[in-house]
Amino acid sequence: MPAAIEIEVVVDPQCPPVLADATQIHQVVMNLGTNAWHAMEARPGRLTIGLRAVHVDAAQCGRHPDLRPGLYACLSVADQGIGIGAAVRERIFDPFFTTKEPGKGTGLGLAAVHGIVKAHAGAIVVESEPGRGSTFSVYLPAAESVPETPATTALPEISPLGAGREVMLVDDEESVLSVAKRMLEQLGFQVAGFTRPTEALAAIQREPGRFQLVLTDLNMPGMTGLEFIAGLRADGNDVSVLLASGHITEDLRARVLAVGANHLIQKPLTIAELAGAVRRLLAR
Repeated sequence: MPAAIEIEVVVDPQCPPVLADATQIHQVVMNLGTNAWHAMEARPGRLTIGLRAVHVDAAQCGRHPDLRPGLYACLSVADQGIGIGAAVRERIFDPFFTTKEPGKGTGLGLAAVHGIVKAHAGAIVVESEPGRGSTFSVYLPAAESVPETPATTALPEISPLGAGREVMLVDDEESVLSVAKRMLEQLGFQVAGFTRPTEALAAIQREPGRFQLVLTDLNMPGMTGLEFIAGLRADGNDVSVLLASGHITEDLRARVLAVGANHLIQKPLTIAELAGAVRRLLAR
């Protein structure tokens, strides 16, 4: 982030615990934080990350249909940026909708955030006005009980396969790239990340045997994931390729196979699904 942007963290120590996928919540914070930064990119400002307990009543539920009465942990990300007008606020969670200039995003970041929050039985509320900044508040229902020992996700036996293997990761969204890189490193892999598919293609052309697996996003400015894979195959590289997309259709499945990808996986990624897909590909 530019040095002119100040980060402030305000956490209520009495905030209740929630039952959630830690990696997906990491992705939520990264996406919201990246958007807040971009909203202030042209000027100094403060990015505030908050966490507090909130008792939601019937009146609040009436204003926000996704909420139910009860106790929530409210995670908020606020900026002092350009703000969002009413017309744009109605569409910001739509897949592929973006107000960013070409090359700065695909419009899937907030759609992924919305999907993760909904999957956790939560809600996301946006407060913003043009010129007055924005606040994104994520409401996650408080856990009724907490296990004495933190629960762990059962993973396929992938870590031994990851040892000594290098993965190429391609995604134009830096927040998504960070989360996926963290997942793969937890599975024992070395990871080389690229936000520009053209640079990734050049890297693999220079060292065709370096990577044992490629994980690429579908929708990227300048070169799509399908074009990237076609470029790999045109050079005769038979590396295993996993393509990720937030919107999967039967037509996409057919096109993925046609260009030579080995597997298609749904975004937002979970570590269990990613581990299973990687294990199957490396066992080819």
